[in-house]
Amino acid sequence: MIFYEQFSQFANATKDKSFAVSAMFALNQNFRSHQGIISLASFIMTLLYLGFPQHIDQMAEERANNGPIPTLFGMEFDDAFLVDFFTNSPCASSLRKLGNILTSGSCSVDGTKSRILCSELKHLYVAITRARNHLWIFETCPEAVDPIVRLWVDNSNGDGSLVDVMTRSHPNRT
Repeated sequence: MIFYEQFSQFANATKDKSFAVSAMFALNQNFRSHQGIISLASFIMTLLYLGFPQHIDQMAEERANNGPIPTLFGMEFDDAFLVDFFTNSPCASSLRKLGNILTSGSCSVDGTKSRILCSELKHLYVAITRARNHLWIFETCPEAVDPIVRLWVDNSNGDGSLVDVMTRSHPNRT
């Protein structure tokens, strides 16, 4: 919007509307997060592309670039924490149907629940991509997070599970 406001007067004066339209390009290199974080985020994007194609533009898969980090990034953290994201989700019951997106290529949730689930997946993508090194997910209701954990564990990227899971009964828990 700022770009448009800045250049719309120039476009009107020159009678060339192309000056008020910014060039679009896909940025698919992530300079801040490692490939593990990017693989998890890419999995969420796959769910969005397959389940909600009318609500998201499909782009090339994002890749980690371990080169020099640009200096003008904001809202990235070495560690990011999600607390009760799934437990407090307004569509927690619909999370169990996410696996159907991968098998059928469409979302089996209808109406308002579908729009909310799409929005929740977009929020999850943003949360995941805020982490440079570690994403920590804490849930007080294991049943709420079980469907998504199963998806992440069962749909590995070939290098192993997309996530490491630690529960209260985990032997290394201190």
